[in-house]
Amino acid sequence: MKKIFSLLPLLLTVSLLQAQYNVQFILKEQTTIRHDSIFIVGTFNNWDSLSNKAYLMKPLDGNRKTITLNLGKGPIGYKFHRGSWLKVEKHYNNWEVADRKVFITQDTVLVDSVRAWRDEIFTDKKAALARHPNDSLAIEILATIARIYAFNLDEYNVDSAFHYVQKAIDLQQNSADANATNSPVSLQRLFFLKDIVAALVHSLGNYPKALEIRLENLVLAEKSPDKLAVPYALLALTDEYVAMGDYESSILYCQRADKMLRSIGEASPQKAAFTEWLTSRISESFYNLGKLDSALIYATKQERQIKKTGDPIRKAINDRMLGDIYRAKGDLEAALGHYEKAIENVPGWSGPIIAKSKIGIAKIYQAQNQFGPALKYALEAMHFYQNNQTQIQSWGENTDTYIAEVSPLVAELYMKTGKPDSAYHFLQLSIALKDSLYNRDRIRQFQTLSFNESLRRQQLEQQKKEARQQFENRMKIFGLIAVLIAALLFAIFQIRNNKQKQRANNLLGEQKSALERTLQELKATQSQLIQSEKLASLGELTAGIAHEIQNPLNFVNNFSELSLDLAEELKEELEKDPLDKELLKELMGDLFANQQKINHHGKRASGIVSGMLQHART
Repeated sequence: MKKIFSLLPLLLTVSLLQAQYNVQFILKEQTTIRHDSIFIVGTFNNWDSLSNKAYLMKPLDGNRKTITLNLGKGPIGYKFHRGSWLKVEKHYNNWEVADRKVFITQDTVLVDSVRAWRDEIFTDKKAALARHPNDSLAIEILATIARIYAFNLDEYNVDSAFHYVQKAIDLQQNSADANATNSPVSLQRLFFLKDIVAALVHSLGNYPKALEIRLENLVLAEKSPDKLAVPYALLALTDEYVAMGDYESSILYCQRADKMLRSIGEASPQKAAFTEWLTSRISESFYNLGKLDSALIYATKQERQIKKTGDPIRKAINDRMLGDIYRAKGDLEAALGHYEKAIENVPGWSGPIIAKSKIGIAKIYQAQNQFGPALKYALEAMHFYQNNQTQIQSWGENTDTYIAEVSPLVAELYMKTGKPDSAYHFLQLSIALKDSLYNRDRIRQFQTLSFNESLRRQQLEQQKKEARQQFENRMKIFGLIAVLIAALLFAIFQIRNNKQKQRANNLLGEQKSALERTLQELKATQSQLIQSEKLASLGELTAGIAHEIQNPLNFVNNFSELSLDLAEELKEELEKDPLDKELLKELMGDLFANQQKINHHGKRASGIVSGMLQHART
């Protein structure tokens, strides 16, 4: 038994040695500033971020570096840095790069790229600007710098954001694309640049100005070939309407965006994100209008959508929304559960969600007349808003708006706990902030912009209606022209057919006349032929008759001549004396015989003539 246990470490060592694989890491540095020393760090070296030469990558070719490590079978995580966490890789927009995770089962080649480093997030982009000062790439770089200053908590600087986005807009308007202001590229760039400006203005609490910019952006979006541009512009507008408390308009714009998104058949992550956005916004708007059942329907729908995407921020926002709805409906237990889930599951940098959830918990305790705990949670939210202006503005929101919303609750709770001075302070704070944010001039400006947009929409609808009417009229005219052309072609065809028929009839007439003439000629010829045939037949008949008659006539003639000779000879004998009676008898006998023959052949000729006469009658 001891031997078996003593062999186990050896067997384990052999097993581990057999499970080692060569893993080649290849990194492409896609930055303007290139570096010689790039290290790999990960689970295989306990995330050691020091400049350990064992993990220094070597040049491969061009801007690529490589390193091959002998790693065991199983999962690994890794990143790249330049000697410390202060020089770790980042996304181009300054977002953190998540740990790369791979499960090793064989010799493997892993290819990655780096677009930015933490310590050079701006210097690298400015170096790129120096190489491309006036082209389209410069506009993209300026826009990225502006977005980092506007929406990145670590680098937030509203003045710098305005500076770079304005430079990008100026460069865009003076670029070659500006000559084709309606070109897709120009519209797309200008749209996103102005969206940054609108978000910055919104974060400063100037909602009417933000609305004005977003309405201008809506016009740009309507000209863009991007099918998602208009839904995005419509949803962005709801930020301003919600900020000003115009929840009916917020719902209307969300419904317009929803209709357009439904008309886009193909699915995409961006479309799914927009659908989640509008569902959340509709739920929020219905809640603020007191239509809790409708708000719950959309919040429940949002919960189903989030299960598909798994977005933790969206989930936390929706849990907070469900908490508000259930609290308003009186289901405090369900509301508290959703608030707690929102606080537990949200990332640490999502403070505004946590603060709003704490306000909801404070209202639950307030409803239960537990004013001490209620004040505790309300003050935690208030202190977050007062001490984290940068984080709130990096979300594109305005700190004063949140403070103005929670101040009346804090004032009421202070009053309930017997601290009227503190209550008065926060009540005055709320009044001052709301007067600054929602004074009459701003409300009037906001309403004017909304009215102008409504008027523009009506004009667009009227123009579309007129365009449709003109199109229908053109179609009717084209249809009438088509009918007339068809009728004309039919008439021409008929006339042509009639002419052809007339020509055919004339030809037939001529042919008929020719045929009739030919027929007459044929008849005449036939008559002539018949006559000729008759004559020929008659000739043949005559010849035949002549031939038939000729024989008896010849006999008649011959016997007549012979009879004449006998008569002459008989006359001579009668004149002789004495008469030779024997000779006379002989002559008389011959003469009588001749006369009989003449008579016989005469009757024969007469019979032939009678037969012909009888044939002619028939």
